[in-house]
Amino acid sequence: MRQDIEQCEISIARLLSRKYCVLTNSGTSALYLAYSVLENKRPKVLLPALMCVNPMWAVHYADKTPVFCDITENTATINPDLVDSLLKKDKTIGMVVAVHLYGNPAAMAELKSVCSKRGVLLIEDLAQALGGTFDDGALFGSLGDCAIASFGYSKILDVGVGGAFLTDDESIAAGARCLQRKFTGAISQDIQELTFMYRRLFYAIWECGQKDSRFYKMFDDFPELFQSLFLRPLADGTAENILHSLGSLKEEVYWRQKIAKIYVEALQEVSSIKFFTRRGGVPWRFTFRVPAEKRNHLLDRVRAAQYDISSWYPSITQWTPSGREQGKEMFPVANKLEREVVNLWVGRDYTEDKALSLAKVIKEILE
Repeated sequence: MRQDIEQCEISIARLLSRKYCVLTNSGTSALYLAYSVLENKRPKVLLPALMCVNPMWAVHYADKTPVFCDITENTATINPDLVDSLLKKDKTIGMVVAVHLYGNPAAMAELKSVCSKRGVLLIEDLAQALGGTFDDGALFGSLGDCAIASFGYSKILDVGVGGAFLTDDESIAAGARCLQRKFTGAISQDIQELTFMYRRLFYAIWECGQKDSRFYKMFDDFPELFQSLFLRPLADGTAENILHSLGSLKEEVYWRQKIAKIYVEALQEVSSIKFFTRRGGVPWRFTFRVPAEKRNHLLDRVRAAQYDISSWYPSITQWTPSGREQGKEMFPVANKLEREVVNLWVGRDYTEDKALSLAKVIKEILE
């Protein structure tokens, strides 16, 4: 097993032009390593306001405080101008997480310049963007002070579990490896039962919070309740499965881009649809926006027609005490996009005919 892990780590590091890789059970575990081993005494981590909630849980596991920054409307990624302003005001922020949300490229050049000027570390999160490149050909994952990747459910390469922490610093990699080795032994609860409880509670609180934001306070206990779901040993066979899947990455990226292009060409004349600006990147889903008053109707009609569709991600700023202290009004773009975002599937199980058929359904609903 150790040989499989070493070979997998070498392959991932080579794929993303990094010197060192530490394999983890999940992308959340990889972020926990990043928050914990990067040398910065400042206690706060700056996150984009619209994202998966797991990176925020990982901040709590590392005994740091999450704070938030609004996003750009054309990419849904963290706004570098606002990052600069926040870092100038708050000297206790030591790390910034650049999430390539939906596979859209974050503004890494601008973020690197801002973080360097302010003496802050930049973590590159490509959990939804493995295999993506910037428009100049640079690889996602190759530009931050460190990077994390994920191979979990719904990711570009989905093997069910697995993540990776990547760095060019040998001592940081050694520290991450040492910390990773602490995740040993059996977990206290059956993982399937814990996963079931997590999902059932998560969606119930989220739905209630959409009606009354006070329900989001119930998320405050999630990091403690579900820590063993995220910080646990590497499952047997994970390295072998990831290593096997890496060979299909180019084909996966090609297919996703092909299906996304079909959606663009079929839907570009629908006046109520807004596309994100995509220069480079790789589609996690094909993500676009519709007016908030039409979004839920569209979701219901498409699901009734037996097609996949979702509305991720919500703005998570009210899901933790420090975000609530900042105030919801600080994040107008994230608050707007959470009501407008629509995701369509683009994986290899979606044929060209199926994508065209779904696009036709969407046009009929919106027109």
